[in-house]
Formats: sequence, structure tokens, C-alpha cells
Amino acid sequence: IVLWDVTREYEINLLEGHLSRVTCLSFESVNSQLLASGSWDTSLRIWDLANGTEQNVIYFEKSVTACSWNPCNKLIAVGLDNGA
Repeated sequence: IVLWDVTREYEINLLEGHLSRVTCLSFESVNSQLLASGSWDTSLRIWDLANGTEQNVIYFEKSVTACSWNPCNKLIAVGLDNGA
């Protein structure tokens, strides 16, 4: 995952960890310092954008195809390749 500064046109950070195609990205809505990413590798990863580190990894039985933070930032909805 590449974080890109669109104003200055340069790469801010490279978030590495997924082993397959990334299928969804969702910023948490309060201060946008966390990013959720889902992948065909069956993982949902939570990134701390302030320091570019992975904070948590959750593995599912199927590929993650969708993810979205709840506005209160206490929940993340995850869609899986099995229709769940």
C-alpha cells in the first residue's frame, strides 16, 4: 500500500505486509491516523499511519473483499469472498 501526498506529489510511506492483492482500504473517521486494509490473502490489517506500522492482523477463512470503519471507530465491517 502506497501512501501518496497528492499536493506535493510524492510517496509518504509504503505499508508492506499483505501477501496478495489488496482489495479494500478504509480510513478511520475521527482523525484518519488508522487505516484498515483487506486482501485476497484472507487478512484484515490495521495500520498506524503516524509511524507506518502494522498494529493488528485478523485472519479470516476466505479472502477479504470489503472493509469499512463504523463512524464511532469501534467497529469495522468486513465482507468476505464467501458472501459473508
